[in-house]
Amino acid sequence: MRHFVEFLTYIGHFCRFVGQTVVLCLRHPPPSRALWEQFFRIGVASLPVVLFAGISTGMVLGSHGFFTLEPLGMTSTVGAIVAKTIVIEMGPALTAFMITGRSGAAVAAELGSMTISEQISAIRSMGIDPIWYLVLPRVVAGLLVTPVLTSFCDFFGLIGGYIATVHFFGVSSMGFLEEIPKTVTLFDLFGGLFKGAVFGSLIFGICCYQGLRANQGAEGVGRVTTQSVVISYLAVLFFNFLMTLMINAMRDFFS
Repeated sequence: MRHFVEFLTYIGHFCRFVGQTVVLCLRHPPPSRALWEQFFRIGVASLPVVLFAGISTGMVLGSHGFFTLEPLGMTSTVGAIVAKTIVIEMGPALTAFMITGRSGAAVAAELGSMTISEQISAIRSMGIDPIWYLVLPRVVAGLLVTPVLTSFCDFFGLIGGYIATVHFFGVSSMGFLEEIPKTVTLFDLFGGLFKGAVFGSLIFGICCYQGLRANQGAEGVGRVTTQSVVISYLAVLFFNFLMTLMINAMRDFFS
């Protein structure tokens, strides 16, 4: 029972933190210099791992698709299956996981170190809101950059699937590509990018919140960094399920 109460308390405090961040974003845009710095830290620095994750996952999906469908004589549908899976599910989730490990953990550790060294208190004493100055640029950058990284992950995932299916297993290029436009719709593309935006803001909201809760010296920084990664992964998985239900309900409504 105690753990359940602690969980609800955590959710309540985090929701209040999110509300403060949203209100600040509407009233005062984040500082531009800090925002551009976070664009580079989150976007450019995370791009190599996102591309590698995309192309390797595409190759795995293409291989499994071929081995499963080749006995049925349906190898022409491998491309469509790879594309659909990457665009609506694997691309956004993989990008979120890579960003969490590459940038989210760094954000939690950075803010945690600033908290225990009383730099956050110093910022407050100067009349600057630390949420506006430190949190908002990271959350907004995550919101805007993650869909872009998701699109790169999608594209390189298709390249990986193409390489595995066409060059390793001998499926024709036309056989791989011709079913993709019939299967993947603009709704799928925008749905995947929407997931990416939600994941990005969620990840950096969690990591910033955890960093600001750090205490007990270096040990506390390590603890909140680990917690931020674990909580972000669980949140991505849970919200991925919710958004999948929502997007498919919207698809049925508009179709």
